[in-house]
Amino acid sequence: YDYDPIAEYEDWASGEGAEPGDEEAWAGEEGPRRGEEEQPALSPAEVETRLDRTRREFYNRRKIIIKNLPPDVTNQEVHDLLSDYDLKYCFVDKYKGTAFVTLLNGEQAKSAIKEYHQHCLREREISVQLQPTDALLCIANLPLSFTQQQFEDLVRPFGNLERCFLVYS
Repeated sequence: YDYDPIAEYEDWASGEGAEPGDEEAWAGEEGPRRGEEEQPALSPAEVETRLDRTRREFYNRRKIIIKNLPPDVTNQEVHDLLSDYDLKYCFVDKYKGTAFVTLLNGEQAKSAIKEYHQHCLREREISVQLQPTDALLCIANLPLSFTQQQFEDLVRPFGNLERCFLVYS
């Protein structure tokens, strides 16, 4: 079973999937949040545009892991193997025979997996897969007028921000 937080969010936002007796959970939605002026309603096309952009960003997993590499593989050899792709980061753990690679975007990651999974490198069959996601933090109830830049400025003091996107509701 693949957990789909975007679909769960859409169900929540539409009121679908609410348990009987959860009517109180929706009761607080009759007016704007404190300190926030009423926002104009979004057109269905704008809602869909924002949801599509959010989905693309959420599923834009671009980190891959390459396993079963020869014990003497070098960082340069991995770069050469993936020379058709835009590598943003590459770390080779020679002791584990593993490389952790960050590519430009999710399409490149999918393409590299398709091209190199079960590929032979110096007579060893390598495995290329998406890296498991590190972590996902959700922060709710931000002002609707908050921009991506304002959010990044808000959280940057707490550590590096690898990837973020805003979901407007």
